[in-house]
Amino acid sequence: MSEIVVDRKYKRLCEFLNDRDFKNADRETHRILLQECHAVHRGWLDKISLFYIADIDLVIIDRLWENHSRKRFGLSTQTKIFKGIASNHTDYSDEKYLHFSMLVGWWIPDEYPVGESLFSLNLSKLLDDERGVWLEYSDLNFSINAPKGHFPVAQDSEVLFSLISKLEKIYYLQQNTTQITLKYLF
Repeated sequence: MSEIVVDRKYKRLCEFLNDRDFKNADRETHRILLQECHAVHRGWLDKISLFYIADIDLVIIDRLWENHSRKRFGLSTQTKIFKGIASNHTDYSDEKYLHFSMLVGWWIPDEYPVGESLFSLNLSKLLDDERGVWLEYSDLNFSINAPKGHFPVAQDSEVLFSLISKLEKIYYLQQNTTQITLKYLF
């Protein structure tokens, strides 16, 4: 069993997650990522800046979200959702991002019939048309009842796919990810 030490820089994130204040937890996650990627001065992340985040920090962020949401949220949850829609786990196309965004509740297609199951829709037609609404950040569902994978929010497809790709590599190399426990220093 591996034990990961969670230092003070995660204290606020833990407090927000404990309180189920997912809006502030998401903002704090973004702040930590900016800090760890040395991108605070820019205020946004990109594929290149994500190379600078230490593997351990990404694992801690993922585990904190998973542990405090009963695995509803977190990067691992998002990775599983993405793998479920991509025939090839490296198919990082705009269509896959749109499909993913629909499943996690960030994008709502115009023709989504109320009460209709996602599985009964002509998904390829919806995605081809790309007619829909991207939810504003303030319109997201900040409750535990939000769609699975709703948090943390990725600012765009490049950031999401970079995080997923990096996390997959970390866990692949680690092999026994279920054996990780967190030890808090606060």
